[in-house]
Amino acid sequence: MSEVAQVRLRHVNDPPCPIHSTAEAIYVCLENGCQESIACPECIIVGGAHSKHEITLLTRHLDIFQKKINDCNMNTRETVLALKEKVEQVADDLSVFDPATTTLLKEIEAKGEKIKNHTDTLIAEFKTICSKIRASNRQMLEQYQSALLTKISEIEADISALDNCLTGECKEDIVNAAKTGILKTYPCLEYPNGIQDVSFKGSETPVKDVVKLIGKVQIGNECTREEPDDEKIKRLEAQVTDLKQEIKRDQTLIQKLQEEKRRSADKEHTYQIRILALERETRDSAEQMDTDKACIQTLQANNNGLAGELRDQKRVSEKQREELEHKIQELEVRL
Repeated sequence: MSEVAQVRLRHVNDPPCPIHSTAEAIYVCLENGCQESIACPECIIVGGAHSKHEITLLTRHLDIFQKKINDCNMNTRETVLALKEKVEQVADDLSVFDPATTTLLKEIEAKGEKIKNHTDTLIAEFKTICSKIRASNRQMLEQYQSALLTKISEIEADISALDNCLTGECKEDIVNAAKTGILKTYPCLEYPNGIQDVSFKGSETPVKDVVKLIGKVQIGNECTREEPDDEKIKRLEAQVTDLKQEIKRDQTLIQKLQEEKRRSADKEHTYQIRILALERETRDSAEQMDTDKACIQTLQANNNGLAGELRDQKRVSEKQREELEHKIQELEVRL
């Protein structure tokens, strides 16, 4: 097998140790401050980077890394949904923006028809102001819409990469994805705060005072006009709708926080179970070590006893041989 194939096979089985690159990382350090670092056998022996730390096998901890990827993936998908809602909101704003501006222009033209000979220049100025504000607002909204779509594409690409990690066989990729994915955040793209509202306030001033007669273009809060009852009702209804949506978002956030609290409790319970299991394993290992020591001592005692018996038997055999040789000599003398 080639060296490249061996490295690829090793990475599928276990990732390399970040400290000892030639060793396989088969453990995960659970010590506070180590941030679930992977480690090889050399790391956990005396003098190693993770000596005397709380250690578990990577194969046992792999489900936790995968769960972190799934949690990160879920949170990222929620971010995408929120951004898509904002895109829809911008699309709605754009759909009503031109008609509202057109209505303003018609109001200005209707007022100007009565005194057209005196107001052509002023009306042109008003229309220019409205057109500039409309162009500026449209540009900001379209840029915001483009930024939202770009952010969605970026997040969806991250989601696809995380999905590929989950379906792949490379444990190193899963570990890296679990570590980097949960740390990545997506800054919120705020709605443009430079959008300026434009309205037209008509005037009842006599014709001789052209400026007062035509009125003034309202940009933001520069001037106010009396709000008709129907518009006030619409505005209040819109505020009620916004409050309902805000309440719904808060309820969703509360449910999400409660779910995170439940997951944290589950993790704590899981960790407690693992701690108890490790303690049992430690006790069992100590008991087994004591049993092995007792067996070794018994075997050594038996070995010493057999050696003594062998020496005694050897002395008896030597004495019997001497007696036989003596009897043979006596018989030879008689013969």
